[in-house]
Amino acid sequence: MNTDIRLSVGFWQHPKTRKTAKRLGLEGVRSLQILWLWAALNRPDGNLSGMDWEDIELASDWQGEERAFFDFCLGIWIDETPQGYVLHDWKDHNSWASEADERSDKARFSRLATVNREAYEQLKAEGINAISKEEYDRLTTVQRPSDDRRTNVGRIVNAPPTPAPSPALTHKDKGGGYNAGARDAHPMPGTPPEQFRGEPDGLNSADSGSAVLVQPFSEASATVSSMPKRTDCPSKGNPQWQCFLSCWQVYPVKQGQEAAWREWMRLHSNGTLAEPYVIRDAIILLAQEDSRWQRGKVPNMAKWLNGKGWNDCPYVEPAAAQGNVPRDGPPVARTQAQRNRQNLEGLAAFVRAAERELTHGNTTAHIGRIGTHGHSLPAAN
Repeated sequence: MNTDIRLSVGFWQHPKTRKTAKRLGLEGVRSLQILWLWAALNRPDGNLSGMDWEDIELASDWQGEERAFFDFCLGIWIDETPQGYVLHDWKDHNSWASEADERSDKARFSRLATVNREAYEQLKAEGINAISKEEYDRLTTVQRPSDDRRTNVGRIVNAPPTPAPSPALTHKDKGGGYNAGARDAHPMPGTPPEQFRGEPDGLNSADSGSAVLVQPFSEASATVSSMPKRTDCPSKGNPQWQCFLSCWQVYPVKQGQEAAWREWMRLHSNGTLAEPYVIRDAIILLAQEDSRWQRGKVPNMAKWLNGKGWNDCPYVEPAAAQGNVPRDGPPVARTQAQRNRQNLEGLAAFVRAAERELTHGNTTAHIGRIGTHGHSLPAAN
């Protein structure tokens, strides 16, 4: 099915387009394009045979005077042939759209190879490489002469009642054979009972009581695995992969990338993941100012994401006490970034304290007794 059509970049400058707009107005150009879009969906070959002027104007959604749109387009945008009306030069300007049915027929013929291989090989030998939907349906159904109903699944054919449960299959005995009475097939879990029928011709079903499993038509038997399916890592073609990489590149610990990527997508899917720039800035800040991160105590990124570490503030260890006397002053800055910040904070506190002294009329001697962190020092003896 077509989803678009081609429109030349010079369409609006074409003399026929200008003439259409002059005679019918922009409403006429609109109806013309609606007709083209309708044809791409319903008449992809551009053949409008079987349609009269009224049908064409209805397909074009023409809202003006009756026959005005059709009469103008005839001979300009619509051609008349002995078989009916056709769109002018449709296959030349929209060759891809005009071949939509042909592509569908070829794709349908390719699918036939997996459904009815025998019919596929026979048609291929005759030089056929495309079939219609009706022919495909005919070749992929089974005709039951008994009730003249078509079906794609095997049905019961004279299934006799089972007098007793069939014996279970046993291991090989010492002679190398199987239990002779264990020839009955057991239904697999979830298999409808109508897929079982009696013994094939030539065997006495009353004696054996066995059943034969009829597989659905054109379906290969599949092995059902009881092993749990492994959850693979999300695809790296996801748009979020680049966002994740931008944060991974600045994270200090380059271990456990797959687990971190999986956790990233889990948070993104439930809507709790922050914006990538917020996460990246938080990582850079913690790497520069957090005391524990500076000492190498950095968790794996998966664990950090799970705990929403982008909400954490940098941890600065308090200053160590000297003996029993608590140490006066700010906490110990263990990183250069922390020291730079403390220096700026101290300078700001000094300026604020100096402004207060000058506001109260104190002299520069008082300013000299202001400490680096804005505290007044004792006067010199």
